Amino acid sequence: MEVEFEHHQHPFTSVKDLILHILTISLGISLALAGEAALEHRQHHELVAETREAFHNQIDDNRMAVTENMKALADTQARLQKVLTLVDTDFVAARQEAISAQHPFIDLDTDSWDPAVTTGALTYMKLGEVRQYSKIHVDELAVNKLSHDDEDTWFQLAEYNAQGAEMDASDRKEVKKLIRKAAAYAKWIAGREQDLMKMYDQVGK
Repeated sequence: MEVEFEHHQHPFTSVKDLILHILTISLGISLALAGEAALEHRQHHELVAETREAFHNQIDDNRMAVTENMKALADTQARLQKVLTLVDTDFVAARQEAISAQHPFIDLDTDSWDPAVTTGALTYMKLGEVRQYSKIHVDELAVNKLSHDDEDTWFQLAEYNAQGAEMDASDRKEVKKLIRKAAAYAKWIAGREQDLMKMYDQVGK
């Protein structure tokens, strides 16, 4: 009895066919990887564009808010300087001047920063651009903090003003302290806002 062996025909008739087949597979893999890289690059580009637009829109809004606050703050500073010249010699007049002074508060939008960090968009931006946005974000937070502290100072002053003329020496001392504190906050906020406006002007340059 003869045993027959099944002979499988080799798919490649020559070494040249084998090399061509390997090259075809390699080309296919390379094209697939290139396509994936191109898609990823496009997605990163779109992410950066969206993040940059969010930052710029926020900066435009905050610029308007800072501009308005700086105008109001200039009047407040002038009033408080007058109050400071009177507070030790004419407390009643100083107190009335402080009551009539406007005391603007500001709360800048800082919401664009966290999404830029969590999405990783900042890692695909140029370092100089990221530094610009970072410095602006830090200064905006600082302005908000100063404004909130200033607001607390004015609320404390309002509590004393509600007492009318019923103030003893201790109360007057505390009111003087709060007036000086409010003047200091106005100066600090104005300085920070001036720095912010300069940073806003440098964005994109």
